Amino acid sequence: MVFTVAIGNGDMHLKNWSLIYTNPLKPALSPAYDFVPTIGYISHETLGLNLGGTKEFNDVTVDKFKKMAQQAGASERLTANIVNETCERILDCWKNDRHTIGLPAETLAMVDQHMKTLPLLEAHRAQTKRAH
Repeated sequence: MVFTVAIGNGDMHLKNWSLIYTNPLKPALSPAYDFVPTIGYISHETLGLNLGGTKEFNDVTVDKFKKMAQQAGASERLTANIVNETCERILDCWKNDRHTIGLPAETLAMVDQHMKTLPLLEAHRAQTKRAH
């Protein structure tokens, strides 16, 4: 979900999530598919699913993920740690590998601009700037 917000994928709905049952007692999330930055193709795009009570990309924060964790009976602290680590990894990979993934220059620019507007990534961008 963090990656979905980061790239502006409003098409991530329940049919895009599936489980694999190699062990009937322990399902696993299937490999990712259909990750498309739809923000460039649909004006005023929003998330396909509510995340912590919002569908707006710019409203998604670590606190929204913690709210979702609380509603699911999961650890808010662990969820926040995973969200923060994922944000750092996304920004690092995007910085280093964005030109090797085969997206057109217009799409790269669109995702760059989108990422700059996200509060979810803001703290991590500031942290990266301080480190360099």
